[in-house]
Amino acid sequence: MKHRRAIFEKFVLCLFLGGVLIAQPFLAMLFTMLFGLLYYPKSKWISSVFCFIGAIYLGLINTTKQPYGDLVTYLTWYDNASLMSLPEFLGSFSREPLYYIFMFAISRISNGSAEWFVFLSSVITYSLFLYSIFIVCGHLNLNAGVAIIIMISFIFFGPLFSISAHLMRQFFAASLVTLFYANRLRYGKSHFLIMIMAVMMHYSSAIFIPLSLIKMPRLLSPALSFAASAGLFGFVYLAAKLSASLLASIPLFNVIFVRIAADEGHDIGHLSMPALAFVIFVM
Repeated sequence: MKHRRAIFEKFVLCLFLGGVLIAQPFLAMLFTMLFGLLYYPKSKWISSVFCFIGAIYLGLINTTKQPYGDLVTYLTWYDNASLMSLPEFLGSFSREPLYYIFMFAISRISNGSAEWFVFLSSVITYSLFLYSIFIVCGHLNLNAGVAIIIMISFIFFGPLFSISAHLMRQFFAASLVTLFYANRLRYGKSHFLIMIMAVMMHYSSAIFIPLSLIKMPRLLSPALSFAASAGLFGFVYLAAKLSASLLASIPLFNVIFVRIAADEGHDIGHLSMPALAFVIFVM
């Protein structure tokens, strides 16, 4: 009887949150946070609901932003997708085929709507990213309240939101890389299909492949394991930076090493140590 009542309560709560989400997304996210903190602090399902509502909230915000930088280019490609067949569209690009298949599919589903493209891109990538946090929190046996607070810190983290708003292809790949490491941490398995998908979304994800092949000894504490992983990432970055000019001629991977070696100026910026520190923080 208690089990049925709990299911009914969750069903009613989901209906309520769904109605609020349609009327006012920010209030729906706020209510979900309060329910997680006050009424369901030990229930993980409320934090999974928060993943979805938080992703929708951020997706709606991104649709209101004035396009600039890479987003302008993506929207131009998106407009072309509605005028071409899939083979013709893919023939326009030399890399990242999975992302352009994703772009083409949305253009067909949404009848070429730019707002739907930005919205769905943001919702899917943030859902993957926040779900990765949910997986890690489950591995650490953190309750729903703590998990939601951690997610909130990422939802309102300015640099991360800025990336999601106009560097959508890069953020999609980064979300897949984060999901790969979250699954490895939680289940002890390396789902390399996720890493391959990340590389097919953005080739720069290939820099994580050497790290994905290395497993930390089980004898290390979590803190030491994280420090060792961060150190390995720094080593891979420095090795790539020092050898970039020599490796820039390698087929397929040349675009990665050219980007690492280049000093592209203030607007885009090269892969710097502060950027590396930010990536390690997100990990």
